[in-house]
Amino acid sequence: MTQGVSEGRIHLGSSPKMGGSCDLGHQEGLQSRSLHLSPQEQSPDRQDKSRSWRRASMKEMSRRKSLPAFHQGITELSRSISANLTESKRLVALLLSSFQFSVQKLEPFLKDTEGFSLESFRAKASSLSEELKHFAESLEGNGTLQKCFEDSKGKSSDLSLETSVAEMKEYITKFSLERQSWDQLLQYYQKEAEEIISRGSAETKVTEVEVEPATYLGSSQSEVLNTKPDYQKILQNQNKVFDYMELVMDELQGSVRQLHAFMDESTQCLQKVSVQLGKRSTQQLDPSPARKLLKLQLQNPPTTHCSKSCQ
Repeated sequence: MTQGVSEGRIHLGSSPKMGGSCDLGHQEGLQSRSLHLSPQEQSPDRQDKSRSWRRASMKEMSRRKSLPAFHQGITELSRSISANLTESKRLVALLLSSFQFSVQKLEPFLKDTEGFSLESFRAKASSLSEELKHFAESLEGNGTLQKCFEDSKGKSSDLSLETSVAEMKEYITKFSLERQSWDQLLQYYQKEAEEIISRGSAETKVTEVEVEPATYLGSSQSEVLNTKPDYQKILQNQNKVFDYMELVMDELQGSVRQLHAFMDESTQCLQKVSVQLGKRSTQQLDPSPARKLLKLQLQNPPTTHCSKSCQ
């Protein structure tokens, strides 16, 4: 029934091509007659018929634009596949059945071509269907087809979130273990310090505190404690060096004091020599006219009258 309707639609849509001259001439005749007639001559029945004809033509145009119906065999492909199978297996069966359907529809069109061999065509089609079957099964086996039905973005985000959460949990556990080990070590040293203070010894010597390796084994503080040098042994071994350094510093301090005393004595001596040289230089300038002029100016200071007369 549907095929007949579709064929009727196709026949109507293709009628202008087959009998285009007749239909066009008929339409032109109607249009020319309607143009030559006056509005009074045109009857209302004729106007209604023209309007209905226009509506029918518009309906036919809209029908031509609609998509054709699916082929009956295409719908039967999906219906023939069992719904009890998994999605990936149903997809494999759909691929194989669609390939076989396309081969069946292509075969009658190729029969009329020259040099076409039906046996070779069917043999190649069967070999290709086998290859397609193996390929689809391999895709199903490695999970490629299953990914078509999964939300890739949501899954990738969920996986990244899960990995980040797992890493954060690992870091939290590591840091918690480190904190516990450091707290145990701190408590141990606090107890040792309290015991030393409670003894009340006048001269307490800093002794090396031995810590059991079980308290800090497997943490970062073991590396710190193992790489820490023994400062007490270093100081004990270098006692002679420090004594020699103390003697050298004392000698240097004494030599610096002597240098300061020598500098003070030399400055005093230079001051005395400069005073003596000044006296000698002034005594040698007594007979000179400049010395006499200076003495006269010192004895007779200038007055204001003299200054005005000089001006």
